[in-house]
Order: sequence, then C-alpha cells, then structure tokens
Amino acid sequence: MIVVAFSFFFLVSTTPSNTEKYPYEEDPAHFSEQYILHVVTLHETLYTKSRNHQTSSNYRCQSADMIEKLSDTKYKYKLRARNGTLPADPYVEHEVQATLFKTGEHGDYNAANITMPNAIDDSLVSLSRSGGTTLPEVHTTMKLMTMNKEESCFVFVVIRGGNKKECEVLMTAKTVAGNIPKQCQDIYKQECSGPYLTLYDSTCV
Repeated sequence: MIVVAFSFFFLVSTTPSNTEKYPYEEDPAHFSEQYILHVVTLHETLYTKSRNHQTSSNYRCQSADMIEKLSDTKYKYKLRARNGTLPADPYVEHEVQATLFKTGEHGDYNAANITMPNAIDDSLVSLSRSGGTTLPEVHTTMKLMTMNKEESCFVFVVIRGGNKKECEVLMTAKTVAGNIPKQCQDIYKQECSGPYLTLYDSTCV
C-alpha cells in the first residue's frame, strides 16, 4: 500500500499541468478567450494602451482601423501613430494587411500575420531588414491571448523571436481613456513581464 501510494504521489507530482505544458495563448483551457474574429469584426478604432516591448520608442497614440475585408481571412487596416510625445507632433499613417490563421491546437482563428510595406515605428525595422538601404516589408505575428467579456480590451502576444514574451494591450476608442479592465490587466501582468510603456494619453486624437 505504501509503495502504491508513493507511486501515485510521484505520478501526480511529475505530470505537467496545462500551465507547464502550454503557454497561456496556446492552452486549450483558454481557447474561448482567443477567437480573433471578435477583434477584426469590431467597427471601432482600437488603440494600443500599453506594451512591454520597444519601450524606448517615441511613437505614441498608436491606433488601428479595419478599412476593408478582402476575404474571410484577409483584412486591410489603417495604422496611425504620433511621431513624438508632444500633442503638436505629427501623425503618420500606413495601410497593412492582416491574414488570420490558426496556431497549435486551435480550431478557430486565433492569430494574425501583419504585413506592412513600411514601419510606423522605426524599431520595427529590425524585424526583417535585409541590409539594404530601403526598408523592406515588415512581417510580424500577433496571437490573441485574452479579451474581456465586453470585448473592449484585448491582450496580444507579439512574436518577434526573442526570449521575452512581448505583449500589447489594445482597447476600443470608447474605453481606452480608462483603466485596463481587470481580465486583461490580470493576464497582461501575469504573462508579460515589465517594464511597460503606456502609449495612449488624453492628447491622442
């Protein structure tokens, strides 16, 4: 009996949990939070509220508007950002294409590959620079990690090949002036280590 009990204890203590086996964005227990079509079908501007990567950037007020559905999996967005931290600094705009796809064991679309001819943020150049004198296309992948029930905040993992999990919190234009809702804030702080950069303030337009 002692041997059996010990064997059972050893089995339980060495069997990996879902948390250990899967990162949050690939854990089947959280798939209901990661249906990216809930994001792309919003008819509202999305602002980047906070992120934990490229924290030295001077770009602020980053926003995204879906301007055209090209197919069931391809969408055209207008990205906009202020090139500077002061209200009078100029804004720049770029059109990008988002292609939806599935990762891991997901049965529904949970991620998007973003293709842009130029980078809004100069620090994005490092993602795909070929060494030439002209800026090549920039490709990056974003996986939806969680969203709140009201669908007003969304936490994305940005895949850039580094060791640190890089994340962004997006919020709708109607809610971005407020605090990050608890569901998104809790997962953001739990899964994505600081330091954090706040990109939105009351001067953003």
